[in-house]
Amino acid sequence: MADDVNKAKHAAYTILEMYEGLIQEAHRRDDSDRVAYGCWLTLTTLEQFHAALCLIENRMSSHAAGPVRSMLESLADLLNLAACEGYADQMRYDSAKENVTLFDEFGKSEHLEKEMTDTLAEWDARDRPVRDELAQSGTITKKLHLEKKLERVELEGIYVAYRVFCGMVHPNLTSLKARHDGSDEASAYRVDAPPAMVLTLLRYGVDFLTRAINVLPAFSSITEEQMKKVTDQAVAIWYDADPLSSAEAKAADTEHGAAT
Repeated sequence: MADDVNKAKHAAYTILEMYEGLIQEAHRRDDSDRVAYGCWLTLTTLEQFHAALCLIENRMSSHAAGPVRSMLESLADLLNLAACEGYADQMRYDSAKENVTLFDEFGKSEHLEKEMTDTLAEWDARDRPVRDELAQSGTITKKLHLEKKLERVELEGIYVAYRVFCGMVHPNLTSLKARHDGSDEASAYRVDAPPAMVLTLLRYGVDFLTRAINVLPAFSSITEEQMKKVTDQAVAIWYDADPLSSAEAKAADTEHGAAT
């Protein structure tokens, strides 16, 4: 099983390098906020995947669920943004709303220096009008949770994986025991997660990353042909390294063919 993990890691690094090479050729389609947000989300998804690989490479693979989970959060916004031009307003509202809540909570502290109080007031004056204006616009959803975001782009089935990642990230007794329960009354430090878990994290990470690259033409100068050439190569590399993904894809194709 260790050989399977090493092969998958090598494939994951190769795919990351291919996608990094593609984005280095990209330029924004225009100077709109929507395009900027799409580019930022694509870049951060790549960085999150790289972070997961670094954790796996340095014997902290049980923590790699954190950046992989964040990849899905980024991907949900990215796919919604690609599918709906008005989603940029949703992102503005969500950001402003979160910021105002933070400012309100932070401002309750009795130990803030005047400089920090003044800074909070400036930030609040910037974000509160945005939140209030968009809340009254009728163009946004005031409570848009991740599950709903995924449902809107027909990926609701992946939400189960998100819940699993959350369980792996949170320091509850289940995750702590899996991570640190050693032998001979000793606690373990920096022990690799089981190979099956590492393969699962890599499998989802490559999947999320490829889905992000698939919509790169919506926000950049990269053409559909350029994108498809690279993603087809990446998928072939991954299927060679991870036969389970290839088998699942073939099964899905067969099922789809039967249905149509």
